[in-house]
Amino acid sequence: MTSWTTDAAKRLHSSPHLGVFYVTGGGNSLCNDLLAVPGASATVLEASVPYAESALADRLGGTPDQACSADTARALAMAAWQRARKLASDTAINELFGFGCTAALATNRAKRGEHRAHLAVQTISATATLNVVFDKGDNGMGDRGVEDAEITALAMGLLETMLSVPLKAPSIRATSITDKQIEPAAPQWARLLSRESLAESNPPLSVSNAPASPILAKVLFPGSFNPLHRGHLAMAEHASQTLGQAVAFEICIDNVDKPALGYHDLQKRSVQFVDHTLWLTRLPTFIEKARQFPQAVFVVGIDTLTRIGMARYYASNAEMHKAFAEFAQLGNRFLVFGRESKGAFLTLTNSEVPDALRALCDEVGERDFRIDLSSSELRNT
Repeated sequence: MTSWTTDAAKRLHSSPHLGVFYVTGGGNSLCNDLLAVPGASATVLEASVPYAESALADRLGGTPDQACSADTARALAMAAWQRARKLASDTAINELFGFGCTAALATNRAKRGEHRAHLAVQTISATATLNVVFDKGDNGMGDRGVEDAEITALAMGLLETMLSVPLKAPSIRATSITDKQIEPAAPQWARLLSRESLAESNPPLSVSNAPASPILAKVLFPGSFNPLHRGHLAMAEHASQTLGQAVAFEICIDNVDKPALGYHDLQKRSVQFVDHTLWLTRLPTFIEKARQFPQAVFVVGIDTLTRIGMARYYASNAEMHKAFAEFAQLGNRFLVFGRESKGAFLTLTNSEVPDALRALCDEVGERDFRIDLSSSELRNT
């Protein structure tokens, strides 16, 4: 440890902030330096190094598109923040933070790609990301110890900015290139993440958390929309013409297995809907959506409907059929679009769907609508 890291750790430990640290590929020195200074339990709730691909997937609820990326660092930071909330539930929410780092640093062989790191900090107030590319030096190998030490300096600087604690981190080498982004929380985003509300609209509408809430949308199109593409827009237009109602979109920030969406992702996805009503919710299951949006018609693809009809997504087969009955009682229906899958075009007609759920559905046939696009394919192009 250096004198400045010891001093910075002492300053952080003396602050009221508590956090969880998830680092992979680099950033170990940061955790070591924080834990080496007495009083670390005043800051560090948990520190973990999910190095193996399976360990990272376990932490994030699935294998990320790219292990070393800003998106993965932000997801780690959000997972860490949610873990901090669970471990320190009595702590004021504005004193909690999550730190994530993913890096590809110098190793025992020359790398063709860049030596880089992506750092992120999540608080209730903002999502911050810092991206850095290290100079590999004349030999093209770089220095692992130097790079990891620079990650510590960068991390302390980012924590200083986000937590308003003067950690006095030194500047890193001028030959390193950094890019910092801070996405502050819109009030409705913070209300969702803090679990103060179930649903927030853009443009804003008054929302009640009570089960007997007013009808907020007559036609709702749920999805991740990462990204929104012309297929989604065409589906919405077709649904609007078929049902004679405007279509509102919905993105759930929660996922049963994955970290919540951070503010960077919420901003990136929200700006796609400037000409449409968008609901941001904490309603990961369709029965939860139905309770908040009674009498709404849900616009879904056949793949989504098939999952709604699978018993493994419920506590029991009886609970599944209980949900179907509640859909009917609440007055919800499903407008179902077909989808290409493994060379075949799946529709409501040729898919296995429980009869009780099928009775709540109306089908859009292949002759009426077919656009073969997927967000995952667009992300990977």
